[in-house]
Amino acid sequence: MKEKRIRELKARFLQFYKHIADRRNFAILNLTCVTDVVLRYDKYTGLDLSTLYKQRMCDKDIFGHIQLDALATKVEEVYAMVLAGGDHSLSKNQLHFPEIPKTFHEVTFRNGLYVGLVAPAAIAMIYTAATDPARLQEPNFAQITRIYAGFVVFIIYLWLLGLNFAVYKHFKINAVFIFEFDPATFLELPHYFELIGIFSLMVTYSYLLYLWKLAAPGFDIDYHPLILFAVFLLFLIMPFNIFYRPTRYWFIMSILRLVSAPFLEVHFRDFFIGDQLCSLVYLLLCIQYTLCVYIPSGDSLFLCNQKTGGLSIFISMLPYWFRLLQCVRRYRDLRDPNHIINVFKYLAGICVSLFAGLNRIYGGTGFLAAYIIVAIISASYAWGWDTTRDWGLFNIKQKEHPFLRSDLIYQRTWLYYFSIPVNLGLRCAWIVTLSENPADPSLLNFLLAIAEVIRRCQWNMYRVEFEHSNNLDRFRSTHEIPLTFYRPIPTNHYRTVFCH
Repeated sequence: MKEKRIRELKARFLQFYKHIADRRNFAILNLTCVTDVVLRYDKYTGLDLSTLYKQRMCDKDIFGHIQLDALATKVEEVYAMVLAGGDHSLSKNQLHFPEIPKTFHEVTFRNGLYVGLVAPAAIAMIYTAATDPARLQEPNFAQITRIYAGFVVFIIYLWLLGLNFAVYKHFKINAVFIFEFDPATFLELPHYFELIGIFSLMVTYSYLLYLWKLAAPGFDIDYHPLILFAVFLLFLIMPFNIFYRPTRYWFIMSILRLVSAPFLEVHFRDFFIGDQLCSLVYLLLCIQYTLCVYIPSGDSLFLCNQKTGGLSIFISMLPYWFRLLQCVRRYRDLRDPNHIINVFKYLAGICVSLFAGLNRIYGGTGFLAAYIIVAIISASYAWGWDTTRDWGLFNIKQKEHPFLRSDLIYQRTWLYYFSIPVNLGLRCAWIVTLSENPADPSLLNFLLAIAEVIRRCQWNMYRVEFEHSNNLDRFRSTHEIPLTFYRPIPTNHYRTVFCH
């Protein structure tokens, strides 16, 4: 524990020293530019402004570089006293030339091991469920399988989200800045995939044990998914500083900020989480169904569909409601009418959830017609907003990349052209539910949930890329790690060039 604290403290020192170095180098760069302007002015006008400049400006802290030098020296002294045993030379070396980041060979090996264990278990799970028709007739089998389906959709989403962040890292998209992660404690990508590998292992083997009817003596196999749900919940809320607590708390705080949408300023990470939940309605309904199944009541244990039809409609509308409130709050803060236009998109999503639920529970031509109409409006509206506003595409004035935009970060432009119709197709996947004789409603809903998380993660790729492009245009982000951190510019550099 002590070594971990020391590593965290070193990371904080390095982060702070890096900020000082960046600002100091920027100040010296500005001073050098002013000096160059003075020299060019003398050259083209024949005047002698440089002499006056030397007398009045060379020894003054006009850009704050002297204060930054003093602050950097103070940081070096404190670092030497606390972490370098009083060795000032070692302190400067470690701060100027930080250690090469450690490799992730062991984590990568474990990830491969997890995948190797999950793959055969998943094959055995599918084979067992598909080749044993008698299993389908067992009591509670369909209900338990429905609960596990929610876990599977969640695991697929987490893997795809990891792929998103791998792409961001490859193309140097500053996701740490965009999502307001702590640079000293954010979850590294290999460790993230290790967590998802462990979760995948737990889900597949838990369901496999259920199919094989393996459990401890006296333990009901129907409670396998409840244990899995409890483990996931415990991992999320565990207060101890283990298992990446900063990242877990970042997620919890993001959820709290989401539900407090009207009262807090909305940042990118807030509405990003809200949009993710809009695509994870199936997971939210599975959580509600799990709680309904295992909470004792006077009715039969597995009558949750009839008991909680209205509750399921309410839960499916919640993510859209939170996003609607976020749009209202953003309009209040920014006075941008686009946020009011965005309100109607989420209002359409609320209407889709409402009429879909009413049609499922009560049936009837009226509810079905209303559902089809609002679903068509919602899908068309959302697709247009995705491509034009969230991705910044369909710029008719763009000649280099027709109907796209100028600042494309992903090098293969055909991906943008391909993603536009794919996004529309996935948004219209609900049409298959209108079939008169669907194969299996539960299986169909499961496949539609997977299609939706695929669409969402495709949306993530271009939405975060577009946000990074906007940050670069507004000088709110850097495209790469500044080399000046590793090669600091001497403070007296401009003096050696001009003042002496």
